[in-house]
Amino acid sequence: MKTYQQQILQRRLSFMSNQDHEFSVIFQELKDRGEFQYLFHRKIGIF
Repeated sequence: MKTYQQQILQRRLSFMSNQDHEFSVIFQELKDRGEFQYLFHRKIGIF
């Protein structure tokens, strides 16, 4: 039995994998500028 929190995370991760190509392009651009951590947290809703 998954907790509510795990279900939300799973949904966000599958949403992210649907956008995988777009996300990896953005990741490449931001990685050099050191902003990936910020983007990733925004993307999965961790503030």
